Amino acid sequence: MQTFVKVLPLQTGKLSTLKNFINEFFVENKEKYFDMLNRYGLKGTSVHYQKLGTEEFIIVTHPVDNLEAVLAKLSMFNNSTNPFDKWFAKLMQEVYNFKYLEQTGKSEELLNFSL
Repeated sequence: MQTFVKVLPLQTGKLSTLKNFINEFFVENKEKYFDMLNRYGLKGTSVHYQKLGTEEFIIVTHPVDNLEAVLAKLSMFNNSTNPFDKWFAKLMQEVYNFKYLEQTGKSEELLNFSL
């Protein structure tokens, strides 16, 4: 099992909005959320909040079977015609600072091993 990790800068003052968003997609729309995870090859979700100085970040991890396949599927997310995907993307735009992410480029793996 591999892990897909995404560090997302949170817009200032949006933690409460994100918590409501999590409740909305995980509790009220659980079946649609699970369907979305399945379509993209994601086997689960863990969401963490971290504040570093004045900056706020969300760390999202997903266990996956094939990271390359997942990344290929996720690269098509913004072009999805699925109504839940569109709704989910819109809500993500409300809480995350994607302008910052566009400037960061692809991450570089420095170490990966298992015992």
